[in-house]
Amino acid sequence: MIEMIDRGFDDGDKDTETYYLLKNVLHYFDLEHNDYNNAFYFFVLHFLKNTGYNIIEAKEHPIVKRYLSKDPKLLEQLKEIYISNFLEEKNEKHVFSYNKKIVTNFMSDLIKYHLPDIKSFAVAKEIFQ
Repeated sequence: MIEMIDRGFDDGDKDTETYYLLKNVLHYFDLEHNDYNNAFYFFVLHFLKNTGYNIIEAKEHPIVKRYLSKDPKLLEQLKEIYISNFLEEKNEKHVFSYNKKIVTNFMSDLIKYHLPDIKSFAVAKEIFQ
């Protein structure tokens, strides 16, 4: 996530939303022992929006179009994660309904599309499988 932020912003850019997003996701990783994938997906969707790519509304995005043909409800399912407050509602069990393989591959392709030179992505993909 740090490398994504480093690659997604120019030196000197200040984005308090991304700072608090990262802080909350890392805090969640530190305290919780499940839903790591959902927390990472939450981060990716919000991070991309903070850098100018609102994936939830991007029906014409080439990666979104490709995956909508595999799962027409993909954007609805991602929106559920995006608008959720599960990072802060730790005592509540949130269940998100989506095809794990499709969403994992979608996120992978999305990150490679927007941030093609991330070196730590292979490690992250292995961790979150």
